[in-house]
This record gives sequence, structure tokens and C-alpha cells, in this order.
Amino acid sequence: MRFLFSGAVQDGEHGLTVAHSTEPEDRIKFYLDHDSLALNGTVGQCLQTYGNLLRLSGETLTADLAFLRLNTRRYSVHNTVRWPLPIGKPLQIRIFKEHDVPEDNKVMILDQNGDFQYGYLDRNRFTDRNKELHNLLAISNKDGDKDVAITAKGDSGALVMSRPNNVDFVYVFGVASFRYDDDTNGTSLTLASSLWDVIRELHTNHNYRASLINMYDDIDFA
Repeated sequence: MRFLFSGAVQDGEHGLTVAHSTEPEDRIKFYLDHDSLALNGTVGQCLQTYGNLLRLSGETLTADLAFLRLNTRRYSVHNTVRWPLPIGKPLQIRIFKEHDVPEDNKVMILDQNGDFQYGYLDRNRFTDRNKELHNLLAISNKDGDKDVAITAKGDSGALVMSRPNNVDFVYVFGVASFRYDDDTNGTSLTLASSLWDVIRELHTNHNYRASLINMYDDIDFA
């Protein structure tokens, strides 16, 4: 299964990606050529995964987050995004640490082909209990009068970022996890975990106190 590496955190020795494509102890391979799937090495090893978290309030939060130990002997990760492509300036990425991401916020992702896809935050608490999806960010763009997802298959792990606004950084709101298609009306959504909500829950909920997240006093991207 192909997915995107999301980024390295804090000490640069650990990273994040989506959980639905990997399991603990799996080695994460890096493919340089998407067409030929030419194997180029091992990015790291999956340490822990989280699917749905049960909050102390009884509410469910979809995390879909995996923690990796990175192969720092071979790879170094620079958490920057160059915007606009191809010769824009590098912008640092930071986790957005407020309680709620404002709805209608303009956002973007960097997809598996290295292109930016743009949209807006449609909802910050999307839930479909039948599909076991809870409190996710819902992102879309317009195709005529229809809402359409800004991700394709293989874009899981893409960071949902703020649009640059004359600053040297962009905020990360979430990690793209699922594409939600409604065949009845032809609409679709990109669903992303709310990254800071997930990290805060893993850090503060005693049911998850033993998790890797507690290695960090103030986690952010390296």
C-alpha cells in the first residue's frame, strides 16, 4: 500500500504517518519512482498505531496516526514546504494548536505527485458512525456546484496545511486519511485527522499515557 510520510517530530528521530496502511514493527519503504515502484531504501520502522480513540468524555475521535522510528543514518528530514512551486521559498511547518480549526479556512496539501491541491475546510467535526469515522476534518473544493475531494488514492499522509500568508511558516491542521465518496450525488470529501486533537488526547488521557507521544513535552515538527 502506498501512502505519504507526513513529517519528523521534535528530535528528528521519530516521524508520523497514517495508521491504516501499516502495523507496528513494519518497515516503511521509500519509493523514488511512482511508476516503476523502484525501491530506494527504508525510511524507518513503525512503532505504534492508533485508530479510534475513546475520550474520557465517552466521545470517539478518529486518530489514524502511526509513529515511526526513522532511519536517520541514511535520511534526514527537513520539514519545509517550498511554495509556490517550483522555485518558491521554503516555509517551515508548525502544528496548529488551537482547540478548533476555523471552518471555511483555505487549505492545501502537497500530493503524491509533488503538486499542490487547494480546498477549504468544510467541517471540523465530520462524523459517520456507520463507517466508524469520528470528529474528522472534512476538506473539499468546488467542481461546478459540487464538493469534491482534493486527494486521490495514495495521498493518505499528506499534511493539510494553511495557505501561505506573507509569513515564513504554514500551519498543519491535520493528516489526510480517507476519501469519502457519496455516490448518490457525486460529491466527495477529503477526511483528515485533527492532528493537535489527537496528540493532546494521547498525551493527556491516562488510557494512552504509555504511548510514544509522552516522550515530548511540547511536540511539534522538527
